[in-house]
Amino acid sequence: YSGEITSLNYLTTATANEFALAANVIDTLVEYNKYGEVQPSLALSWEYDPENLTYTFKIREDATWVKADGSFYANVVAEDFVTAAKYILDAKNASSTANIFYGVIEGAKDYYLGTSTPEEGKEPYPVMDFETVGVKALDTYTLQYKLVEPVPYFLSMLTYVCFMPVNAQFLAEKGA
Repeated sequence: YSGEITSLNYLTTATANEFALAANVIDTLVEYNKYGEVQPSLALSWEYDPENLTYTFKIREDATWVKADGSFYANVVAEDFVTAAKYILDAKNASSTANIFYGVIEGAKDYYLGTSTPEEGKEPYPVMDFETVGVKALDTYTLQYKLVEPVPYFLSMLTYVCFMPVNAQFLAEKGA
Protein backbone atom coordinates (compact mmCIF):
# COMPACT_ATOMS: atom_id res chain seq x y z
CA TYR A 1 0.00 0.00 0.00
CA SER A 2 1.23 3.47 -0.82
CA GLY A 3 0.04 5.03 2.44
CA GLU A 4 -1.40 4.40 5.85
CA ILE A 5 -4.83 2.87 6.36
CA THR A 6 -6.88 5.37 8.37
CA SER A 7 -10.12 3.41 8.64
CA LEU A 8 -11.34 -0.16 8.40
CA ASN A 9 -14.89 1.10 7.85
CA TYR A 10 -15.29 0.32 4.17
CA LEU A 11 -18.81 1.80 4.22
CA THR A 12 -17.44 5.32 4.65
CA THR A 13 -14.08 5.32 2.90
CA ALA A 14 -13.15 6.32 -0.62
CA THR A 15 -9.34 6.15 -0.52
CA ALA A 16 -7.55 3.78 -2.84
CA ASN A 17 -5.67 2.07 0.00
CA GLU A 18 -8.78 1.44 2.06
CA PHE A 19 -10.74 0.31 -0.98
CA ALA A 20 -7.95 -2.15 -1.83
CA LEU A 21 -8.00 -3.49 1.72
CA ALA A 22 -11.79 -3.92 1.68
CA ALA A 23 -11.63 -5.64 -1.71
CA ASN A 24 -9.30 -8.22 -0.19
CA VAL A 25 -11.48 -9.04 2.82
CA ILE A 26 -15.12 -8.42 1.76
CA ASP A 27 -16.77 -10.35 -1.05
CA THR A 28 -19.20 -8.61 -3.37
CA LEU A 29 -22.16 -9.86 -5.39
CA VAL A 30 -19.99 -10.14 -8.49
CA GLU A 31 -16.30 -10.14 -9.29
CA TYR A 32 -14.15 -10.10 -12.40
CA ASN A 33 -12.49 -13.11 -13.98
CA LYS A 34 -8.99 -12.93 -15.47
CA TYR A 35 -10.46 -11.48 -18.68
CA GLY A 36 -12.22 -8.61 -16.89
CA GLU A 37 -15.65 -10.19 -17.34
CA VAL A 38 -18.24 -9.98 -14.57
CA GLN A 39 -18.93 -13.33 -12.91
CA PRO A 40 -20.86 -14.48 -9.83
CA SER A 41 -19.29 -14.15 -6.38
CA LEU A 42 -21.77 -13.84 -3.48
CA ALA A 43 -24.55 -13.88 -6.05
CA LEU A 44 -25.28 -17.23 -7.65
CA SER A 45 -27.25 -15.57 -10.40
CA TRP A 46 -29.15 -12.41 -11.30
CA GLU A 47 -31.89 -11.20 -13.57
CA TYR A 48 -32.49 -7.76 -15.01
CA ASP A 49 -35.99 -6.49 -15.74
CA PRO A 50 -35.51 -3.52 -18.10
CA GLU A 51 -39.18 -2.53 -17.90
CA ASN A 52 -39.01 -2.08 -14.09
CA LEU A 53 -35.27 -1.23 -14.00
CA THR A 54 -34.70 -3.92 -11.38
CA TYR A 55 -31.85 -6.32 -10.79
CA THR A 56 -32.70 -9.35 -8.66
CA PHE A 57 -29.84 -11.39 -7.18
CA LYS A 58 -29.93 -14.88 -5.68
CA ILE A 59 -27.27 -15.00 -2.96
CA ARG A 60 -25.24 -18.11 -2.18
CA GLU A 61 -26.53 -19.86 0.92
CA ASP A 62 -23.05 -21.10 1.86
CA ALA A 63 -21.47 -17.64 2.19
CA THR A 64 -20.58 -16.74 5.76
CA TRP A 65 -19.13 -13.99 7.89
CA VAL A 66 -16.18 -15.22 9.93
CA LYS A 67 -14.33 -13.93 12.96
CA ALA A 68 -10.64 -13.02 12.93
CA ASP A 69 -9.80 -16.58 13.98
CA GLY A 70 -11.77 -17.99 11.03
CA SER A 71 -14.69 -19.28 13.12
CA PHE A 72 -18.28 -18.84 11.96
CA TYR A 73 -20.01 -15.56 12.85
CA ALA A 74 -23.17 -15.49 10.68
CA ASN A 75 -24.52 -16.30 7.24
CA VAL A 76 -24.34 -13.62 4.56
CA VAL A 77 -27.94 -12.73 3.72
CA ALA A 78 -29.77 -10.23 1.53
CA GLU A 79 -30.53 -8.05 4.55
CA ASP A 80 -26.76 -7.43 4.94
CA PHE A 81 -26.85 -5.38 1.72
CA VAL A 82 -29.90 -3.46 2.96
CA THR A 83 -28.14 -2.77 6.28
CA ALA A 84 -25.12 -1.42 4.40
CA ALA A 85 -27.33 0.82 2.26
CA LYS A 86 -29.09 2.22 5.35
CA TYR A 87 -25.72 3.02 6.90
CA ILE A 88 -24.29 4.61 3.75
CA LEU A 89 -27.42 6.68 3.14
CA ASP A 90 -27.46 8.12 6.66
CA ALA A 91 -25.69 11.45 6.21
CA LYS A 92 -24.40 11.45 9.82
CA ASN A 93 -22.14 8.51 8.88
CA ALA A 94 -20.40 10.68 6.26
CA SER A 95 -19.91 7.96 3.68
CA SER A 96 -17.61 9.24 0.96
CA THR A 97 -19.36 6.99 -1.57
CA ALA A 98 -23.02 7.70 -0.73
CA ASN A 99 -23.32 9.79 -3.89
CA ILE A 100 -22.26 6.83 -6.03
CA PHE A 101 -25.01 4.71 -4.46
CA TYR A 102 -27.71 7.36 -4.53
CA GLY A 103 -26.80 8.33 -8.07
CA VAL A 104 -28.17 5.04 -9.42
CA ILE A 105 -30.64 3.61 -6.86
CA GLU A 106 -34.24 4.80 -6.86
CA GLY A 107 -35.26 6.90 -3.87
CA ALA A 108 -31.77 6.80 -2.35
CA LYS A 109 -30.91 10.46 -2.93
CA ASP A 110 -34.15 11.74 -1.38
CA TYR A 111 -33.63 9.45 1.60
CA TYR A 112 -30.02 10.64 2.02
CA LEU A 113 -31.03 14.30 1.79
CA GLY A 114 -33.73 13.71 4.40
CA THR A 115 -31.03 12.54 6.84
CA SER A 116 -28.75 15.50 6.18
CA THR A 117 -28.49 18.76 8.09
CA PRO A 118 -29.91 21.58 5.97
CA GLU A 119 -27.73 24.47 4.92
CA GLU A 120 -28.12 27.56 7.07
CA GLY A 121 -31.28 29.44 6.15
CA LYS A 122 -32.66 26.58 4.05
CA GLU A 123 -35.62 24.36 4.77
CA PRO A 124 -34.76 20.79 5.72
CA TYR A 125 -35.47 18.07 3.19
CA PRO A 126 -38.42 15.87 4.05
CA VAL A 127 -37.54 12.77 6.07
CA MET A 128 -38.25 9.71 3.94
CA ASP A 129 -39.03 6.17 5.00
CA PHE A 130 -36.30 3.70 3.96
CA GLU A 131 -39.01 1.69 2.19
CA THR A 132 -38.84 4.35 -0.55
CA VAL A 133 -35.25 3.32 -1.36
CA GLY A 134 -34.82 0.83 -4.21
CA VAL A 135 -32.93 -1.84 -2.28
CA LYS A 136 -34.92 -4.71 -0.79
CA ALA A 137 -34.35 -8.10 0.75
CA LEU A 138 -37.16 -10.05 -0.93
CA ASP A 139 -36.36 -13.07 1.23
CA THR A 140 -33.33 -14.38 3.12
CA TYR A 141 -31.24 -14.97 0.00
CA THR A 142 -32.88 -12.72 -2.62
CA LEU A 143 -31.80 -9.10 -3.05
CA GLN A 144 -33.28 -6.52 -5.39
CA TYR A 145 -32.01 -3.15 -6.56
CA LYS A 146 -34.27 -0.73 -8.46
CA LEU A 147 -32.44 1.81 -10.58
CA VAL A 148 -33.38 5.43 -11.28
CA GLU A 149 -32.66 4.95 -14.98
CA PRO A 150 -30.96 2.35 -17.17
CA VAL A 151 -27.35 1.95 -16.01
CA PRO A 152 -25.53 -0.35 -18.45
CA TYR A 153 -22.46 -0.57 -16.19
CA PHE A 154 -24.42 -1.33 -12.98
CA LEU A 155 -22.97 -4.84 -12.54
CA SER A 156 -19.45 -3.40 -12.57
CA MET A 157 -20.48 -0.92 -9.84
CA LEU A 158 -21.27 -3.80 -7.50
CA THR A 159 -17.57 -4.34 -6.76
CA TYR A 160 -17.32 -0.88 -5.19
CA VAL A 161 -17.39 -0.36 -1.40
CA CYS A 162 -20.83 1.27 -1.30
CA PHE A 163 -22.36 -1.99 -2.59
CA MET A 164 -20.55 -4.24 -0.10
CA PRO A 165 -22.64 -5.97 2.58
CA VAL A 166 -22.35 -5.58 6.34
CA ASN A 167 -23.73 -7.74 9.13
CA ALA A 168 -26.14 -5.68 11.28
CA GLN A 169 -25.11 -7.27 14.58
CA PHE A 170 -21.41 -6.71 13.88
CA LEU A 171 -22.07 -3.11 12.82
CA ALA A 172 -24.05 -2.45 16.00
CA GLU A 173 -21.27 -4.00 18.12
CA LYS A 174 -18.46 -2.02 16.46
CA GLY A 175 -20.20 1.25 15.60
CA ALA A 176 -18.26 3.73 13.51
